[in-house]
Amino acid sequence: MTGPGALSQDPGVPSGVVRADLKDRAFLISLFVPTLIGSYLLLTSTAYLIHGIWPYDVKRILQFGLLLILFLAPALNGRIRREFGTVLTAIPGWLKFMLLAIVLWGIQSALINAQSIMHALNSLSEVALLSTLVLGIFVVAACRRVAGRWFDRIAIAMLALTGLTVGLQELLGVAAAHNAGAAFNFRISLLNFSWPRFYNQVQSWAIPALGMLPLLFARYRLAFYLCFIVLGLQWYIMLATGARGSVVSIGAAIVFALIFLPPVRSNLLK
Repeated sequence: MTGPGALSQDPGVPSGVVRADLKDRAFLISLFVPTLIGSYLLLTSTAYLIHGIWPYDVKRILQFGLLLILFLAPALNGRIRREFGTVLTAIPGWLKFMLLAIVLWGIQSALINAQSIMHALNSLSEVALLSTLVLGIFVVAACRRVAGRWFDRIAIAMLALTGLTVGLQELLGVAAAHNAGAAFNFRISLLNFSWPRFYNQVQSWAIPALGMLPLLFARYRLAFYLCFIVLGLQWYIMLATGARGSVVSIGAAIVFALIFLPPVRSNLLK
């Protein structure tokens, strides 16, 4: 790639790996995106942010604010906007049709099954949130195309920090219950989630991604130990909360990867 929009490249850096250019506005905005999303995940998973409001509602309120900021990325920078267009163009026509059909189905369902105006508004807000989340995925993909591995490093580091903090909180909670003579009850564990299953859903996609930690920070032996600790805590939470669906989904994903991705089979088994 040549011209003013070319990626900065160090002679000693493998081809395709973006060099950190702190003077590049697109690069800085692209790094802000995983920092923003990671901070949201960390704070809403480990702290009680707005007192008097149900944690589920707090997360929904903050998600709309997060998405508003997220969509400013392509609006503020032409390069990210071009990458966003490239990502959208690469989507197959049948997938665009399916996404549109799902949105229309959600709107119809919200209106037909509404028991009151307030119930309809709540349902439509969920449809709007999920629709913007899908568009947000493409913004994230565009920023990842700009920042490359640096984007990955921030994203995985924030994910590991979240898993480590939540896991330690859970261990402290179990220890406190044991010292108080109370039996462990998974229904009231993970206090910053309305129900443990919500965090189990996060784990379903977070646990496979955490395997990238030692790959992205291969120079640091600490990354291997941290990955081992974080994954251990996550599996502890899954087993303690009886997350059968998460165990089955992760196991199925590994089996499918082994069957359909022969080039990565040996590394995946390791």
